[in-house]
Amino acid sequence: MRKQVIIINGHPGSGKTTVSKMIAEQEKTMIRSSIDFVKEVAVKFFDWDGLKREEDRKFLSNMKQFLNEYTDLIERDLRCAYDNFMESDSRFLLIDIREVDEIEKYKKMFDAITVFIDNPRVKKITTNSSDKQVEETIYDYTINNHQSLDSLRTEVSHFIEKIKANNF
Repeated sequence: MRKQVIIINGHPGSGKTTVSKMIAEQEKTMIRSSIDFVKEVAVKFFDWDGLKREEDRKFLSNMKQFLNEYTDLIERDLRCAYDNFMESDSRFLLIDIREVDEIEKYKKMFDAITVFIDNPRVKKITTNSSDKQVEETIYDYTINNHQSLDSLRTEVSHFIEKIKANNF
């Protein structure tokens, strides 16, 4: 069994969490987001209430940008998730990343596949630098979330089969 890191991205509300859960239903999977550490800091030190209103998204994006520029804490967090994954019996590690430079960095670092969740029904948020970058890179694979949950489940199954066949 070959382990695979998958970097997942898409606009807010596109179905990233749903796709991640569907993958986890079919294969043992670990899930981490590059923003998880930032959220933990925001809750602990800034009394953030955990909501993702427009101003919260901008706050988290700015904090993430600051942490990336002046520390290596997010990278250490993702490396820790990767190390835990490599020691586990999980087949996939899904990492949600928005920013183009980070996608490229971690794609190389973890020999990852990049996946875009395409959902034309969601509003594209461009008021913060992280969400604005979602479509500014080329992805290895696109999962279309255009129809029903059943059709999305079929898309996810096709994606997993493609990975198993080593077609990347």
